[in-house]
Amino acid sequence: MPSETKPANFLLPIDSNSAQVFELGWQSWSPSASYSTLSTSPRPKREIWETMAFRPGFVDPSGPGRFVSDGWLIVDPGDGTPILSFEGVDLPRLVPHITATVIEDSSGIPHGNFTALGREMNTIATSSALLVESTSAIEVRAWPALTSIPSVLDALSRDYALRLQVNFKSAIEPAWCSWYCYWTNVTAADITSEAEKIATLKLNVDTIQIDDGWQIDLGTWRPSSRFGDLDATIKTVKDIGYNVGIWVAPFLIGEKSQSVIDNPSFIAPNQSAGYNWQQRLLVTDLKNSNFRSSIFDTFKYFADKGITYFKLDYLYAGLISDDPTTEPYREVLSGIREIIGSEATLVGCGAPILPSVGLFDAMRISPDIAPHWNPPLQDVSQPGSRAAVLNARSRAPLHGNLWINDHDCALTRPSIMARELIASAMEANGGLRTFSDPIDTLDEWALSRLKDLLQTSSPRNTATATTLDISNAAYNSSTSTIADHEKNV
Repeated sequence: MPSETKPANFLLPIDSNSAQVFELGWQSWSPSASYSTLSTSPRPKREIWETMAFRPGFVDPSGPGRFVSDGWLIVDPGDGTPILSFEGVDLPRLVPHITATVIEDSSGIPHGNFTALGREMNTIATSSALLVESTSAIEVRAWPALTSIPSVLDALSRDYALRLQVNFKSAIEPAWCSWYCYWTNVTAADITSEAEKIATLKLNVDTIQIDDGWQIDLGTWRPSSRFGDLDATIKTVKDIGYNVGIWVAPFLIGEKSQSVIDNPSFIAPNQSAGYNWQQRLLVTDLKNSNFRSSIFDTFKYFADKGITYFKLDYLYAGLISDDPTTEPYREVLSGIREIIGSEATLVGCGAPILPSVGLFDAMRISPDIAPHWNPPLQDVSQPGSRAAVLNARSRAPLHGNLWINDHDCALTRPSIMARELIASAMEANGGLRTFSDPIDTLDEWALSRLKDLLQTSSPRNTATATTLDISNAAYNSSTSTIADHEKNV
């Protein structure tokens, strides 16, 4: 396939009435989708979400015909010529921030400064063009044999995985997660009680995952007295017959954490990861040897207790740094993997997409699911089932190539908006199968549906994966009742 490396700027003739641009968002929660070049793609609705859900350090202009992507950009020119991909040449070490701007009248642009793959650009008619600009060098490839953007994204993913010699678990057993049941108030008694109820119902669950709320604080990764006895909880869950998983945000330190006092050298100066847990989020210095020793000790502590499933969250903080490379991020995560062992399951969340390839067995590829349908301020980087379903669909080609896709938990209890659509979306993806309902809230429909959903995760294109058409009648039927439902909640 013909290809060539381009400088940071590139000009491409397009038919703006039919051209499409695919944006790959920076991290798990960042919007990713294909857009008409006449449309406007999402930008953060609040300034703090620029840091927490888009790419920190880049404030991109918004409006029709303006697009941004990180690492990869895919363009269908809409004029019958091949789909093109634009790829950073130094991935995963350096991830370019790529912008694409529609130029309706390209006659004023010095065309001689640009070359397009397979065609002369010294003169082009006064017509629409796409100006692609990148923070670092990009490779441009034409895909004449592929006729859709998802098929090109699939091919890019396979090529990238091959280059990085990616190795991940091809199948992960179902899990139950405490988050959407107990939030940060989870206790040891809650965990053991739910495990017993799951066993009684004989649901197909392998792992009971303890989510946020078990720890002393954000940065002190030991069980709080409020949570209870972690050792006893692990033993009880294992005796019932399940493996144990745990949630950690290893690259964050809360402003109120004891670590701020005890380990000030762990904190990267003049950096912020946003605000949550009613406090500012500070960033750890991944190059600091004392921090590395501490976080490695934390994961040895977990592994020694027999924990075999790890959900690492808010990982975007690991790349908030003056260093433009991803090397410290990848070094620390590789160290964590070495400590927990190759048999353990490692799941990433809130994680930069392309810098994380080759490090995880499963990766969240959407914002959080939620009991509510629409995300706050309609910002599709934020928690809400609509945002989660849409982003998971757009990133479906990553599944089975880079990792097992994690489209977040199924929520099946009666109080969940559009629970039928959430279940259908999960069924359409062969990815990670987890759920997060309090067992006592499940009705007959939920129990029946969970028996279908709780299957071993499958690689891409297996018989257990189906196609979900987001614009189909079922979607429209489900969403038509959302407004009324939201008024009643």
